[in-house]
Amino acid sequence: MEKFSVNTSALRGYAELVQRNAGYVGQIQSYLAKEGARADEMTRGLAGWRQTAQKLRDREGELAATAQKNLALTAAAVAETAGDYETVDAQHAAEIDSVLHPVYSY
Repeated sequence: MEKFSVNTSALRGYAELVQRNAGYVGQIQSYLAKEGARADEMTRGLAGWRQTAQKLRDREGELAATAQKNLALTAAAVAETAGDYETVDAQHAAEIDSVLHPVYSY
């Protein structure tokens, strides 16, 4: 029978990675907001595409905001899960210790 174990350090590392990716999505969102605003500068032949470009910019911004939020929530949940495993392990270790090594009071 295989032993089940959870590497909480790995979970915390993964949470940090996901949180970092949320930051990268935030950078993309900032870039889209800044450079996407340049659609207002479209003139002549491109002027007809201005509204489409603005809608696309807005939709990309919404998607980036949703992705950033969900990544941040995922990172927090994974970190919380690591903490939960540590708490349960500590509780069970204390229970085992109390059974195997009872405290005698004289």
